[in-house]
Order: sequence, then structure tokens, then C-alpha cells
Amino acid sequence: MKVFDGHTDIMADVVTRRKMGEENVIKTHHLHKLKSGGVTGANFVLWLDPETSVWEEVEMGMKLIHDELTAASGICHLVKDKEDFGFGINKEGIDVVLGMEGLAAMGSNIERLEWLYGQGVRCASLTWNEANSLATGISGDETRGFTSEGIQAVKMMENLGILLDVSHLNETSFWDVTQTATKPFMASHSNAYALCEHPRNLKDEQLKAIKETGGLVGVNAVAAFLHPSKPDIHHYIQQIDYMVELLGIDHVALGFDFCDFLHLDEQNPPEEVHVTTSLETSVHVQNVIEMLDRKGYRHEDLVKLTKDNFKRLYDHLLK
Repeated sequence: MKVFDGHTDIMADVVTRRKMGEENVIKTHHLHKLKSGGVTGANFVLWLDPETSVWEEVEMGMKLIHDELTAASGICHLVKDKEDFGFGINKEGIDVVLGMEGLAAMGSNIERLEWLYGQGVRCASLTWNEANSLATGISGDETRGFTSEGIQAVKMMENLGILLDVSHLNETSFWDVTQTATKPFMASHSNAYALCEHPRNLKDEQLKAIKETGGLVGVNAVAAFLHPSKPDIHHYIQQIDYMVELLGIDHVALGFDFCDFLHLDEQNPPEEVHVTTSLETSVHVQNVIEMLDRKGYRHEDLVKLTKDNFKRLYDHLLK
């Protein structure tokens, strides 16, 4: 079954490798994994270190990303409007929804959102884990939420057609979103706190609030967000089951957040990497589909989980 992944940091890898002079990064390092797992579309986000990044780094990153997409034009199709979806499903390519994971480098200049939109950005989170000029992430002061610029940014994103991602916000900022947003938003890669008490996971009241907007939650495969000691694919399936029961099938999707290609020294690999057993990389995505099928999920529900829920959300928000 073909899958839309709600969150991948592949564009961060593209920028890092292209800065070192490498080309065709997606074809060389990622395409075989995506194809093996049946991933035919994703939110491809650019992450930059919020502590050090400046706006010029965003501009350079976007240039390198577009160079990469040009080189992979026969494979990757940039989604800019609702009619752009389907290249991956119908023509065996990959739908690329370009996103930003955090907007710290933007400072308080929210007009830069218009430039990002012009670059093809169609989803974004206000913060990564940090507190910045717009809002506060999970590592910031728990009592600090939105700024006035953050409120303006959400309104501008809605007007432009950029889907808001709340995955890294602290609780105060999250509830500020619910007071500000007038359109559906997503948590592209978050899990249920009730099953794993990690600060990146969302409490039931937050999950229900996302549903009330018409939004959705992409279930995250990162080990630490599934189980504190021995995470495996069964914990991932438990998260899906829990959220489907809590929210209904129309508000749950897949947002794997695979990290196998990030921050690894190929010459000196770490002795032990904390991974989710049987769901380590995008190669293993079909393991999830097979397990859900064996549990009795109907075909039409699997289609919603794997791609149609995200397509519905973008159809509603994109121009």
C-alpha cells in the first residue's frame, strides 16, 4: 500500500550533503528506502539549528533544496496546490510537500512567510523545541506561550495556505494555537502521552482539540516517544489503536520521523543506537500496514491512515 509520511527530515540531509559538494542526494541515499517502504509522498521539512541559524541560512537551504528537486525532477514533484497531489500514486514518483521545522531564523519578521510560501513551503512549525520570537517549544519556559508576532504568524499562514504543525510546542503555546487558529492544524509527528509520558507527546485533551479543528495527528516512530526502554513496532501499533479509538479514523495518520540518516558519523558509528525494533527506517513502513491489516483494519480505513487523511487536509487548506 502506498503511503504519505507526515514528517521526514530528508531535506536537512539534502542541505548538509549539498553544502559538502554532493549532488543527487535523494536518488543516492533515500530513494531506495522510500520505494522499498511504499512511501510515495511526504512532508519534507528543513530543520536548522535554532540556536545558531540565521535567515541567510534559510535562503541558502531553499536554494540547495530547489537544486536537488531540479536534479530529481523525474522522481520528485513539488506540491504547491491541491491539484498537485497524486504524482507519487499515479506516476510512481514522490509527492514533496515542502516544510519548515521551526521558524527561529525568521526572527519577528513574519513577512518572510510570504517568501517561504513563494519557495513552495506549504507546512511549518513555529518552533522546534526552543523558545523564539513567535512561540515556545517543549524545552522553553512552560508558562511562556505565543508572542504577538506568533499570533500574527498563524493568521498569515492561514491566509497564505501554509499548514500549521504543533508537534514541538509546549502546552501553553499549544492552547494559544487553539485560541488563534481558525482553520485545521496538525501534529505531524506526535504520540499519545497517555501511553508514553514523554514531553514531546500530547495529552488526550490536546489530541481532542486537534480533532475539533478538523486536523490530524501523525503517529511518530521515534523510539523515545514510544517506550522508555524497549520500543518496538507493537508500541507503534498501540499508538495508532489508541488514537483511532480516541479521535476516530479520520484524524489519525502516519508521521514516522525516521532519523537513521541524521547525525551519523559513517566512519565512527555509535556503539548503540536507540531505535524502534522492526520499524527502524522507511524500508519497514509496510510492516505497519501488514500488522494493521492482520488486526482487522478495513481497507478503506488503511487508505485513510496511509494517505487520504493528509490529502483531505491539504485539499481543504491549499489553494
